[in-house]
Amino acid sequence: MLTLLSLLTFAHPPDLEITVEAKQYEEIYVEEPRIISEWTLEGEDYETVIFTLMNTHHSFWYKGGDIGAIYNKETIKLSGTDCNYKKSSLICANQDGMWVLRSVITISDNQASIHLLLFDSTGVVIGQSSYTSKKQVRIVERQRETARNSRDILSSLYGQSNQVVIEEDLEPSVITTPPQLTNQNISQAVIMLYNSLIKSE
Repeated sequence: MLTLLSLLTFAHPPDLEITVEAKQYEEIYVEEPRIISEWTLEGEDYETVIFTLMNTHHSFWYKGGDIGAIYNKETIKLSGTDCNYKKSSLICANQDGMWVLRSVITISDNQASIHLLLFDSTGVVIGQSSYTSKKQVRIVERQRETARNSRDILSSLYGQSNQVVIEEDLEPSVITTPPQLTNQNISQAVIMLYNSLIKSE
């Protein structure tokens, strides 16, 4: 027993250090946008537009630190992760210490809107923004002019005729421009998202 105690006395103390790796920059995963529309959208690539604008706007509009990389479903493997972000992005982001951008686009007859939510790695919303574009209605007044020849008694004596123009009001034309989300609208939403992060810090 004494031998055991002497061995414990001279043994090296256990290593109680914990190594914490702190990132000097944030990384964001951009989910595919969720689109709610009353009709089929053809030719709209909102996913690429949002991903591109998140990449081009962060260096100027995000003032809360540095964003080192922004990924989507095509590029997430470059981060070195094996997690399936498409299946469960918030769980994967928690494991990898990454932020997640979720976007919802809603399009109806009267308005088109985009809502952006940015989650931190714990799943807490740290920034949000939205932009709405409404249907445009323009009313154009219309008139029709008709020219008629008129002969009165004096004109007929001299063989002349007077031309009379008659104006008639027609039913006005209603020109409707359906609501749409342009790249500029989405750019505005991304800028507001990055600005909302400044206020939350």
